Order: sequence, then structure tokens, then C-alpha cells
Amino acid sequence: MFSEPVANRAATQSTAFNAGLSHSMRDGSFITGDLCPSRKPLDRDLLEVLKTIGPRTPVALAISGLWLTRHGADFQWLREQARSGALEITWVNHSYHHPYVPGRPLANNFLLTPGFDVQSEILDTERLLIANGETPSIFFRFPGLVSAAALVQAIRRVHLIVLGADGWLVFAPPLRPGAILLIHPNGNEHPGLRLFVRLLDKGRLPRRFRRINDAP
Repeated sequence: MFSEPVANRAATQSTAFNAGLSHSMRDGSFITGDLCPSRKPLDRDLLEVLKTIGPRTPVALAISGLWLTRHGADFQWLREQARSGALEITWVNHSYHHPYVPGRPLANNFLLTPGFDVQSEILDTERLLIANGETPSIFFRFPGLVSAAALVQAIRRVHLIVLGADGWLVFAPPLRPGAILLIHPNGNEHPGLRLFVRLLDKGRLPRRFRRINDAP
């Protein structure tokens, strides 16, 4: 579809942070979790907390292809939570490789890293989800929430909705109705998960929790 890797063209442009749908005009809030590549196991305890909210608690999981290939048992556990009716999971595309080099400037990092083709990053993850029995949603979340205009245009050309967040909980932002909450249950962000549980216990997260499909 593209004559050259979009990331190579985008790296010369100004970077954008948190592009796309980052807040909803509806009441309540939207729980989303990113499954970036990680060698650590899934934080199942956090998902167990979500199950206590009520049956079919909605959660959108932004999954990277590399996370899925390395966490087959965790992925099947998530599928079982959905099959049992404990959770209602929406699978958000989070790219296949989720490239990231600590300390590298954003203009050449994440999907702006030279050599990565955004179309392949999308399609390879979709194929993997389908091969493992799940259906990709219409949403795509950029790794690190970092993008550029050319990348956003490429996502729109394949008819996907760019998903941002206005409540990355590890940074403790003020929360308001319509908040799209972001946590990382991939084992790499325990402070954010602890904050989520604390806010949940204190009733400070806008209710009711909604399906991400209701956000646009």
C-alpha cells in the first residue's frame, strides 16, 4: 500500500504525543491496558480486581504481536476470562514489534524508528490475533503514544481509529467523566496498577465503566 516505510518518512517530521481519541463525551470511563513486549508475566492480580467490579467488566487491551508470541499461556488465560463472562475484552492493535530504545530521541524512536513499516506492524498483529482465535477491533494505539502526522494518516487509510488516553494513571492525572484510562498490566508498571486499585477502592474513577467501542 505504501511506496516506502511510513516510519522513515515520519521520522523527519515533528513528533506528536497522544494523537487520536483521548477522551469521550460520554459519562463514566474506559479502562484500557497496554500489553507491550515484556519478559515479565501478565499482572493477573489486576485483572482479578477488574472481575470484582461485576460480570463482563469491559477492558480494552492494546496487544503487541511480540507480547502475544511470548505469553501464550497468559493470552489463553485472558481468553478464558472473556469466555466465562468475567471480562469483556476488546483487542486493540498495539503494533507487532513495539520498537523502543531507552534514551533515544522520540523523533527516531517507537514507530518512528527507521526501517519499520506501519502497515506490516498493523497487519502482522491482526493476523496473529486471528490465528489465535480472536478478532481485532477497529482501534490502534501507538507505542508510547508517540506518532507523527504521516503515521496517523497511514492508520486512518486502513480505516482504524487511533486510540490515545487522557488518564495515564502512573502520572496521576486528574480524572473526569469520559476519561480513557491507561494502565500497563504487562508486568512493567506496578505503581500505575497500585494507583488504579487505590482510586477504584476510593470510588474516584468515573463510573460506569464502558466498552471502548462506545467512546467515539
